[in-house]
Amino acid sequence: MFPTSQPAAKTPFRFPAGVFLVAVLTAAGCNASRGSSDKNIVVGAKGFAENQIVARLIQYALDDQGFKTGYINNLDSGVLQTAIETGQIDLYPEYTNTGLTSVLKLAPVFDTQEAYREVKARYKEKFNIVWLAPTAVNDTYCMVLSKKTSDRLGITTITHLQARAGEIRAAQSSDWEDRADLLPAMEAKYGKFNFKDKKLYNGLLAYQVLLNDEGDLMIGQTTDPQLENKNYVVLEDDKTLWPPYNLVPVVRQETLDKYPEIEGIINGVTASLNTELMTGLNAAVVIRHEEVEDVARAFYNRIKK
Repeated sequence: MFPTSQPAAKTPFRFPAGVFLVAVLTAAGCNASRGSSDKNIVVGAKGFAENQIVARLIQYALDDQGFKTGYINNLDSGVLQTAIETGQIDLYPEYTNTGLTSVLKLAPVFDTQEAYREVKARYKEKFNIVWLAPTAVNDTYCMVLSKKTSDRLGITTITHLQARAGEIRAAQSSDWEDRADLLPAMEAKYGKFNFKDKKLYNGLLAYQVLLNDEGDLMIGQTTDPQLENKNYVVLEDDKTLWPPYNLVPVVRQETLDKYPEIEGIINGVTASLNTELMTGLNAAVVIRHEEVEDVARAFYNRIKK
């Protein structure tokens, strides 16, 4: 009844497994012969703006310290996991409960610190891969209400929402009712939601529906770029329905052994990130159509010491 992979709105393009090895490295401009040049590090990224921004941020920080970095993006968790296990990439940004449920095939962990401790220990034991310092970015599911409706009805939590569901027009994505980790999980935790009206919309188009006052409620993710707009309210998940998906760089132990200084370099830049800031960076790419590289570079220039 819980998420088993990276939240659906940010599902990356999936490369066929057999295509990845040399072809993707070559296309990315990386040296496929690892170890042929000193201080070579390859950074991987998933297929959506948030993950790519953070990967580029890490890359720029390493470049500044004299590393020769390659970059590969548009990969899903499975391909990235294979790549990092086999040494084709050195590191990439992952999410705590994605690691636990999608990679390790374990049950989700709902406490933020415990989820990090568990995934960190398991990856080290099973893969010899290290989770670095966790960021304050939590990209998990959330219920989004229009601010107009929130103010009118005084709804700020999912418990409040359940009590007043009969006054709410739900703008739902195609899988909201069908997926066990979405509406069925909500009703198992909070009780039945007898909405005034339910209409089906295609994914993130529901944000515009709320903005146009054609609906009141949708399900989203906590770092969706649309949430930069203060006309939306993220309802508090006051019964902890959804587990945390904190963003954390993961790196091969062999790479850390060779270049121990990179841990401090990477942690130094990712420490500046949090959910609200990440939402704004995502908005720059997705809403304002700026290039990932430009957004990451501008942010890096703001925080570098």
